Amino acid sequence: WNAKYDIYISGYEAGDGIYGYVAPETNIGNNPNSSSLTEVDAYTSYMVLRNNYVGFGDEDIALSVTAAHEYMHVVQFGYTGSMDAWFMEACATWGEDYVFAGYDDNFQYFSEIFSTPDVALDLSDTELSGAFEYHWYGAWLWVRFMTEHTNNSIVKTIYEKCIEYYAFDAIEMSLNDFSNNFNSLLKNFMIANRIMQVSNIPAQYTYSRAADYYQYLNSNSLYTYEKNLSFTGTNVSFNSNTQGNQRLMRNSVDYIKINATQNFQLTFTKADQNANYDIVLIKVSANNVEIVEPIHQNNNSIVTVNDYSQWSSFVVAVIRYDGTAENQTQDSKQYTIAISQYVGLENIEQNFAIYPNPASEYIVIDGKQGVYNKVEITDNNGKKVCEIQITDKTNKIDIRKLQKGINFVSLLNNDKLIKTEKIAIN
Repeated sequence: WNAKYDIYISGYEAGDGIYGYVAPETNIGNNPNSSSLTEVDAYTSYMVLRNNYVGFGDEDIALSVTAAHEYMHVVQFGYTGSMDAWFMEACATWGEDYVFAGYDDNFQYFSEIFSTPDVALDLSDTELSGAFEYHWYGAWLWVRFMTEHTNNSIVKTIYEKCIEYYAFDAIEMSLNDFSNNFNSLLKNFMIANRIMQVSNIPAQYTYSRAADYYQYLNSNSLYTYEKNLSFTGTNVSFNSNTQGNQRLMRNSVDYIKINATQNFQLTFTKADQNANYDIVLIKVSANNVEIVEPIHQNNNSIVTVNDYSQWSSFVVAVIRYDGTAENQTQDSKQYTIAISQYVGLENIEQNFAIYPNPASEYIVIDGKQGVYNKVEITDNNGKKVCEIQITDKTNKIDIRKLQKGINFVSLLNNDKLIKTEKIAIN
């Protein structure tokens, strides 16, 4: 016995089709090799590698990435033997990329994320009776995205928190330490995975190697959509329960692709208003991308498109968080999407009048086409001093309680600003 780490080379012990593995050995509780931490469940371990990697692609690459992958497990067991298995595998596969950048053996797991984006990012292979058993390897891309938008040290930070917490909680707390929010970063991750081909990508959706990722994804036809919809002017709808695959797990996403020949309005409705869903519309062209957040009205989320001709396609990302939820695939967690014609608000300044101006007791807003549903008045310092929901086309608004001076009247339609006009109150 000595202090060196034990690595065994075997022709059969690793198992058919297995690159190698690390097994926990002795529970030592507090790891004596870390002076700044107090572990409670640290383990010694040993590693098993193959004596050859014939049939695993380039043998040198296979041996290298296996050594990096498995030694990351060694490090993890040095923190705790209770770390979530999905996170252990995601980080170990990320470790291959970290140590041997450009070897890209881990690209083979892209299919686990891109072919089944509606499977939980943190799926364990004990869920769903072992279905999607390699999904946790594909989750290395989440670790890559997370480190690129914080820094590599966050992995160590999460490991340290895993001594006491589940991986999901450790990730959330660690992201907060980096002034990040899990749900926001997860949304950006889901968007980033759909726009790698765009040449002008906003910084929050970038990967440093997006072009390499996209080339592999496109060459292997890995992009998958829950539904492809075409809108030519006739109303179109999609019900995820009856027309989809009835799967949208925690921390996952459905992508619905829309091809449109004219402007449209999209209405998203959750079957269960307590379900933790979010949607965005991704406008895509070869050189540009625009992310449109919805307007929330009653129980619906509404997105309008009035520039369809500028974009080659549109993608709706339906993101489900519910981070601590068990595997729920359907029932009350379903949703509908309805696409209808969008009535534009062009030349809107011709459709209303505000008078008198100056005013002293009241103003009248005459909306000849009834194209607005809310009025906001702000003072000269930008402070909102009045807000009124509109139901009639002509409205008389009492301004006697407002301070004298310059004010600004804004007309909105579903919280979208139509126009602002300056008035004087005397």
